[in-house]
Amino acid sequence: MNMVTHFESVLSEEEVTNIPRQWPALKARLKYRQRQHPKEVISDLLTENHPDVKDVLVYIMVTLSPSSAAVERGFPLMNLIKTSRKSQMTNETLGSLMRVSHITTTVAEFDPEPAIQKWKTSA
Repeated sequence: MNMVTHFESVLSEEEVTNIPRQWPALKARLKYRQRQHPKEVISDLLTENHPDVKDVLVYIMVTLSPSSAAVERGFPLMNLIKTSRKSQMTNETLGSLMRVSHITTTVAEFDPEPAIQKWKTSA
């Protein structure tokens, strides 16, 4: 998988190995539950314990890229979170707080349908 190779630097060795193996399992789950809206299926898979698709779901979430406008809105947000009194905050903590504060779409509002339909029809 070209995308796995592209993101290999941010994935663990286990994830790099597991993701290509888990694609067929995820595709089978989506096909089996095709009468349900993909958002429901993905939401269920994320909230339940499904080790056979866990890494590929995390991979999908990691590879979704924000638009440049969303990134630009992040700078003022970062200035509100990381003040001079909170300057000892680690980058990991700052990143986590910004992700939580920057969420503009809830899981209920997110529509993965177009990407899933394209994926289902691809080879």
